[in-house]
Amino acid sequence: MKMNKINIPLVKSFKYAIKGIISCIKTERNFRIHLSVIFYVIWFSSFYNFSIQQKSLLAIVVGFVIVTEMLNTAIEYIIDLTSPEYNRLAGTIKDIAAGAVSVSALVSVIVGVFLFWDLEKIQNIVKCYLDKPLLICLLLATLAVWLIIIFLPNKLYARKKGYKNDQYK
Repeated sequence: MKMNKINIPLVKSFKYAIKGIISCIKTERNFRIHLSVIFYVIWFSSFYNFSIQQKSLLAIVVGFVIVTEMLNTAIEYIIDLTSPEYNRLAGTIKDIAAGAVSVSALVSVIVGVFLFWDLEKIQNIVKCYLDKPLLICLLLATLAVWLIIIFLPNKLYARKKGYKNDQYK
């Protein structure tokens, strides 16, 4: 049986994509953790004079992590939908998808070490922050905001859906 593909207007397709991204932000703690790391990568990259190739590499690995996290989430939802009871194979599929995210995150850390590991630059950044206490306050404030963003939505979502905290990831 041939399925008819519905032509969705371009604007509407972007709305669906944004809806998917927002869904990940609302429901996936690890996605929010990745976003917080990206925030600080961008923040601290301002201290470096990266070439266009280095910036491109950074963008690619950041995108790689976000995409694998979103695909992992989609795979988990598909498995939960098609196999609501415990199934060893379903668990293995979820583990493999989670492993893909771990590999992408590890690759991004390795690239990050290559790009950011410059002891002289790191010392200059530390000195800059020590010389300007307001920057330390700003850094701590953003950290507090990110901790709230990372951990609060799961509690709100779990309460809204009627899950107990230990039942909801």
